[in-house]
Amino acid sequence: MPDIGISQTDQVWPPDVCRSAIQVAETKGMERDDCADETELPGLRESVCLVYEDNPTLFQAVYRIGEQCNEKHYGFTLKPCPEGLPEIFINRYSFTDKHVGLFGRHVDWGPQNPSRRKLTVMLQLSPSESYQGGDLICYTGPEPAECKREQGSATAFPSWTLHEVTPLAAGERWSPVAFLEGPRPFF
Repeated sequence: MPDIGISQTDQVWPPDVCRSAIQVAETKGMERDDCADETELPGLRESVCLVYEDNPTLFQAVYRIGEQCNEKHYGFTLKPCPEGLPEIFINRYSFTDKHVGLFGRHVDWGPQNPSRRKLTVMLQLSPSESYQGGDLICYTGPEPAECKREQGSATAFPSWTLHEVTPLAAGERWSPVAFLEGPRPFF
């Protein structure tokens, strides 16, 4: 029976690799993504969607992280990269006088129904001291789990896991999110 909790790593990417991923996103161009949670706070998140051809090295590195977490904790059948990782979203959450970076509680099943998404993988690209708030919180049991903030650390969890990014109080938080897919939907 797979573990349905979250998998977290210590630093898997050094700061220079994190900065390189941010540069890839900035070069491709970010798009504004307004989002609000159940309290109707205005949220501001900018995202860029990358495909394998944009940066094969980045895709292979993210896929390896997800694959290792999957083998250790979940045991899902995954499609190989790049088929099993069709896109990576690099998100920038920022705090301004009119917006707070957040993304309310949600799951990552995906736009197709039934979804082939099996595993969500997120990395921390920003140094933890460069922002306040903006915590990734996962709900897998009776108590919410606050995920690691260390630059270069990774968090993985089944894509059905309820989670959120809390409002930023200051600074900017960069985080890629990837969805590893399997050959068949869960149901």
